[in-house]
Amino acid sequence: MKPGSIEYFRWFYGEVHSAEGIQERWTEDVVVHQAPDMPGTAQLFEGHEGVRAVGRELTESWSDIEWKPREVRELGDDRYLVLVSASARGRASGIVLEDEIAHVVRLADDRVATMDVYLSWDAARDAAGVEI
Repeated sequence: MKPGSIEYFRWFYGEVHSAEGIQERWTEDVVVHQAPDMPGTAQLFEGHEGVRAVGRELTESWSDIEWKPREVRELGDDRYLVLVSASARGRASGIVLEDEIAHVVRLADDRVATMDVYLSWDAARDAAGVEI
């Protein structure tokens, strides 16, 4: 599996927050920036503890969370733009929500070193400087 390929990201999102998955998928000094327009988030997470904190934030409100990468664009310098279909069930409401989000990811040693989260493909493309 080639790092940065759609297969890589399918693998990556498969166990993104499990204890083993964190070690295998994220660098020790990873930095995750949540979308500034996402309510109820700390917005900046660092290191493996930060990845665990992102997971805790998500699972406080959601269950049955699934991430399915739909498209990957190589940006150069080990950076990738990833369109992700996300679905989850609200813990309080039981309602299943589905939406697309996007990540700008930088890999180092075949693991994620930075991830910037955007609530839309257009916002991520704009931030990454990608033209249509």
